[in-house]
Amino acid sequence: MEQEVQQVQQEVEKLGSWFGTINLTRLILSIVIIVLAAVLWRVFRKGFKRYITRRAEVKNVKGAPAAGTSVVYGVVKGLVILGVFLIVMQINNVNVSALVAGLGIASAIVGLAFQDLLRDIIMGLHVVSDGFFEVGDVIRYGDVDGLVISFNIRTTKIKDIDNGNILTICNRNITESIKLSNLLLMNVPLSYEEDYRKVHRVLTEAARRIGEVEQVERCEYMGTQDFKDSSIFYRLHIYAPPEKKWTVWRAARSILQETLAEEGITIPYQQIDVHVKEDGQIGLMRKEEQTI
Repeated sequence: MEQEVQQVQQEVEKLGSWFGTINLTRLILSIVIIVLAAVLWRVFRKGFKRYITRRAEVKNVKGAPAAGTSVVYGVVKGLVILGVFLIVMQINNVNVSALVAGLGIASAIVGLAFQDLLRDIIMGLHVVSDGFFEVGDVIRYGDVDGLVISFNIRTTKIKDIDNGNILTICNRNITESIKLSNLLLMNVPLSYEEDYRKVHRVLTEAARRIGEVEQVERCEYMGTQDFKDSSIFYRLHIYAPPEKKWTVWRAARSILQETLAEEGITIPYQQIDVHVKEDGQIGLMRKEEQTI
């Protein structure tokens, strides 16, 4: 019984000595630092959410933040937590320099094991800082024209506008990309025999009708573009979302076909001219086919 009482007394003395080592000023200062950091983080989080909402509205992207916002959010949160931790340790006389050195060694070991992951993260931050693209943009990556549907710290996903396939790209592989504009160029080849004044009038009317298509922002007839071997090229500028390119393209061609047919204007097609000489020999001359 006496031994049990002595053990309890020893434990109480140890607990008392531990509390005695705690500096009340340092404890209060540490709590103040943590509370202040939490308040500042809440303010930042609210402002950040409002920023994401505005960017999504401007880009007309529903249910997806602007590209890279989640990356920035995660990085800032990690830096805040690390900063508060180091400050509190410093206040409580912990050797922060030795701790940072230890973290540096650990980071080097982890870096060797996860080089590709680190390259993905670094390139993801590079995409964000340099504004390569955002969710909702249509970009050209290699031979693929696609809509950016997802972006995170490791990968980017784009939806091929030609066939709907989903392409997932590791961020480390994104060395360059092209952000596609909303301008579609259309050349209309017509015969040299057509009255150019009539052509200008007809194509101006066709441009007006194309501009009324649902997905089209506007359409402008630009005039004569080029003189080819067997036709004259006339140029139309169609402004529409690049992800709707093929829908707009088909609608515009249909309108052009109808408008030209109504005016009796034909589009040049492949032809062969036969020339019979006096000696009976036949010479052939092929005219190249011209397409819109």
